Amino acid sequence: EVLQGSCENLKKFLRTRLQGAASEEAVMSAQAAQDDLAVELRAAAASHELSFEGRGMTTLPMLPKGLRVLRLSRNSLTMEALGGALDFRKTAVSEHGSDIRVLLASRNALGNGHCLDDVLNCMTLQLPALQELDLSFNELSEGPIQNAHSGLNKSAPSALTRLDLSGNRLTQLPQRIFSGGHPMLQELRLRQNRIVSLTSAGSEANPPLVSLDLEDNCLSMVPAWLPSALPHLHVLLLGNNSINPTLPPEWGFWSSLQVVTLVGNPLKGIRQSILVKGWPSIAAWLRDRLPEGANGVVAIPPMVSEPAPSRRSTSPSDQWQVHAVPCDAAAAGAAAAAAGY
Repeated sequence: EVLQGSCENLKKFLRTRLQGAASEEAVMSAQAAQDDLAVELRAAAASHELSFEGRGMTTLPMLPKGLRVLRLSRNSLTMEALGGALDFRKTAVSEHGSDIRVLLASRNALGNGHCLDDVLNCMTLQLPALQELDLSFNELSEGPIQNAHSGLNKSAPSALTRLDLSGNRLTQLPQRIFSGGHPMLQELRLRQNRIVSLTSAGSEANPPLVSLDLEDNCLSMVPAWLPSALPHLHVLLLGNNSINPTLPPEWGFWSSLQVVTLVGNPLKGIRQSILVKGWPSIAAWLRDRLPEGANGVVAIPPMVSEPAPSRRSTSPSDQWQVHAVPCDAAAAGAAAAAAGY
């Protein structure tokens, strides 16, 4: 009948057949993707490692229990999507995330609607075994300034030893990190933020940092008391800031410090011939600049180490709703960046 009809009828018939084939192919492709995902999840449950890096994902399936390494970089995941996949709860530890030791979540959207304190508090509560965390390039900013009495440390101390917060919207050192919240942290990366001050490091409860990366920020000066605040530091990266015209002479007596990068700073007070020789020569030059009879060790000033008045009455963990939600739910607007010092 179709062959005996008009040319237009034949074309219409062929189009319907083509559409039907395309629809069937799409269904088969989706089923194959689901099957592949199921295989990945079963393999992850056996190996305790899972990688979904670089897939542009906005949602995640429910992840298996027992994972130790989770790689999620280069997606578009929010905290809601992550919480839904790991079954984050309001007050209890997530059964799906209790064994995770490494979480790499660079270049996502975890800062969409949540400040850094919210995210770190949630991670501390839900992922108690976490040792390495990469939150770089997530548009994270500070929350309202708090002190130790305002609920900042209500969650248990973190087991983190390595934390990467590069490429976010921070204008100061994260206060939770320098107020006793991360007592085991040894490596902290903060490059490519907007940090203008190191005042938050003036605490008696600083982590035992060995490496601190502050390159590509907006620092114009560094405090003379920083060696007293970070007595275990070996590596300090300060390249590409605006530090001038020189460094505090007391830094020459920073006994633990071994490597310092200073390239890209307008340090007109230090001869280039000294700078190119590296930190041991710079430290010796600084020691020679200390006035006779002056103390080479500067204590943290009380006005720095004492907590500032709280501007917030509730804990970030109280406001963060730790429950599974539909992974494609729209997040609230990005948190506003706090004012710099």
